[in-house]
Amino acid sequence: MHALSTSWYGHRHSEIQPMFNECLVVGFSGLELAHAAPKGLWEGFQYFIDAGFIRIPSLDVAELQELPPPTLTDGSKKGREEAIKHVIEALFLGQKLRSERVILDLGNSTMEPITPRLAKLIEEGGQYGREYCELKQKGVTRREALGAKTLDLVREALTHLTPWVKETGVGLALRTGATYESYPSEREISTLLQEFPRSLVGYWHDFARCQVKSNLAFLNHETLLRSVA
Repeated sequence: MHALSTSWYGHRHSEIQPMFNECLVVGFSGLELAHAAPKGLWEGFQYFIDAGFIRIPSLDVAELQELPPPTLTDGSKKGREEAIKHVIEALFLGQKLRSERVILDLGNSTMEPITPRLAKLIEEGGQYGREYCELKQKGVTRREALGAKTLDLVREALTHLTPWVKETGVGLALRTGATYESYPSEREISTLLQEFPRSLVGYWHDFARCQVKSNLAFLNHETLLRSVA
């Protein structure tokens, strides 16, 4: 089914019902609760869902908080425990809204960002120069070294969340970030999808974010989608 994301128009609304009405008026029966969705007013629209006027196939856990929550890859145990708490809350909200997936961002690595510098070199026509190649090679080496430990943290968190996914019947979906420094990488996503059942963990392909990496020659949309299909 098609769904309209609140990222496109949610900023125009401070209440749920007018936002729902606009979604229906333009011809969508599905709504993704993501960026710019009004916070904390969910009780008021349960009727719309129960009556079948609108469906909420997915919701973004990060966008349902007033402040950006910690992630499952947070550097502190307390931060990771807080992140798990937010995900569990989102799963129960998803159950209430009859959603299929809760979308997760896993945060950024601690490496020095290379994405802005690579983008600037490309804008200046330097994508085939030595500076670009050396920067990219060093970045890949550093990112891969950091990724191994982080994957263990993600596995631990997903294992902890498994009973909650089974209880609510709402799965999780990992979304790649817009920078090379962000988690998870395309290789990490493929690894996790092989280790966990799809009913627990799926993949959310954000075309806009992935296009940033495509422009930097880090990924190819078709190759990635074929690998996770």
